[in-house]
Amino acid sequence: MAPDSELHYKEWIIPKNTPVAMSVYNMHYDSGVFPDPFAYKPERWLGDIDPRMNRYFVPWSKGSRDCPGKK
Repeated sequence: MAPDSELHYKEWIIPKNTPVAMSVYNMHYDSGVFPDPFAYKPERWLGDIDPRMNRYFVPWSKGSRDCPGKK
């Protein structure tokens, strides 16, 4: 993604047409979203979960490279 206008994020300014991407590794191992992220804990997905877990869980990426098998 390259925004067609200047973006302001916290104290940073992202200039127009600057490519912006995400790191799946950093998203999946963010301990603020996934407590104890390096531990195998499938039960973390049961019950009341932090809604950010669904937003930050992107094993198949997003956008044009998203999993073709998803509905």
